Amino acid sequence: MEKLTIEQCRDLENKVLEAWRKRAQAQGYKKNSKKSLDLQTEFILGMVATLDVLTNAEETGESSISPRVLFSIMRGDYIE
Repeated sequence: MEKLTIEQCRDLENKVLEAWRKRAQAQGYKKNSKKSLDLQTEFILGMVATLDVLTNAEETGESSISPRVLFSIMRGDYIE
């Protein structure tokens, strides 16, 4: 399997974030509620875990999580 580039990972990240926004809106989650932020974190960490598998992060020691996602999760922010 060919390794994903950083650009491909960011493109996938943006698509997953958009999927999350649509799902959250369809479910009626309030943007900055604790429940919404917790569910967003779980959803996004699932994406990161998948990208880490696709980019062979365990072998390389380099996670595919972007600073935007990492710091947003650490601050408890809604990811825009």
